[in-house]
Amino acid sequence: MTALRRLVVLLTAILPSVAWADGLSPQVREFVRVDAPVVALTHVRVVDGTGAKAAEDQTIVVANGKIAAVGSTTATAISEGAEVLALDGKSVIPGLVGMHNHLFDTAWRNVGDDGRLLAPALIRDLVSHHVAVTSTLPVFDASTIDEPPNSRVLAAMSAAQRQSFLAARARVTPQANARTFALVKKEMEFERAFVAAGGLLLAGPDPTGNGGTLPGFGDWRGLELLVRAGFSPVEAIGIASANGAKYLGRADRIGTIAAGKDADLVVVDGNPAAAIGGIADVVIVFKKGVGYDARKLLDSVTGMVGVK
Repeated sequence: MTALRRLVVLLTAILPSVAWADGLSPQVREFVRVDAPVVALTHVRVVDGTGAKAAEDQTIVVANGKIAAVGSTTATAISEGAEVLALDGKSVIPGLVGMHNHLFDTAWRNVGDDGRLLAPALIRDLVSHHVAVTSTLPVFDASTIDEPPNSRVLAAMSAAQRQSFLAARARVTPQANARTFALVKKEMEFERAFVAAGGLLLAGPDPTGNGGTLPGFGDWRGLELLVRAGFSPVEAIGIASANGAKYLGRADRIGTIAAGKDADLVVVDGNPAAAIGGIADVVIVFKKGVGYDARKLLDSVTGMVGVK
């Protein structure tokens, strides 16, 4: 599993097709934290991806790679022999359905800067023709210098990648920064207007640009930027999970947390439904019922992005 694949796994619960249950390779198995036929995630807060309010003190039962049951901890039965994880204070969101990622690294590219917002008539035309739009705010945000770079993003980069990115940031003039910031704001306004008109908004970080947008980390940043654009945290999570599944025609299997769906789940510390920044505190990532240790995945890519 390459460094960039491990970053994608860290949040989105996407794994190579060989990495299910019995077919785990030794290289993948070293990251496994939970691998039992039946697992119960107890006392969790569930943000199910549908846009519904977060449900407190829930239990999710996972059996043979599927979600077998979701409900209040007091009312949800757990079969004898299940592995029980007491996750008080933790939240569970659906595995994100990233709609614009890359498993390769790219160099700087120039971006147009006319800053014009699409006319309402054009937005209506997009909606009427069922054209979905992918929010790629992180790749543009990475070219602004109003906030310091994420230290964990810098740590994941190779020395050469980090030097290149920081050099690109150092070249950004106040005038260029103001233009890019205005463009990001315009894009946020467009995305809000598009959704308000009934459009299907998806999410993906587009890890290109100046090298500062990485898979996984970029997905986290995308959720933060959607909230900054005016969406609630619960809405942002739905955009990045349920909407992608709907667009791909896989909403019956992934994208939300419900009985019968694939057990693609992300366990995070804290409450991202109240403060979206908590989305970065990933503890375990489940893919078809197998739980991967987020810390081990993250540690394994330290200094690697830009190398392989």
